[in-house]
Amino acid sequence: MTPKIELILNYMDGVSNNMSKLLHAHELMDFILEYPNKMTETNLKYEVEKRFGDVNFTSCSNNFFTFDEILLFLFERNKIEYIDDKIKVLTEYRCDHD
Repeated sequence: MTPKIELILNYMDGVSNNMSKLLHAHELMDFILEYPNKMTETNLKYEVEKRFGDVNFTSCSNNFFTFDEILLFLFERNKIEYIDDKIKVLTEYRCDHD
């Protein structure tokens, strides 16, 4: 078992059955790209909950985040920016690994 899978399984073992699903930051960025320069944080949160349900987030470094935390994480790493309160994915800074 890879360390990443083990970490995720340990995380899931530690939460109740009602805990949210885990969505990777790349998946969130792909979702934002479906609505280029149209999503505010409020709109995005609503649309994410509508499509994915109750979710938390993970990153390539195996960190776990709430919705607000993942946006801050992506912003601090120049993965997203805000233009007139709309979220834009900076694809040139996206990870290039699987």
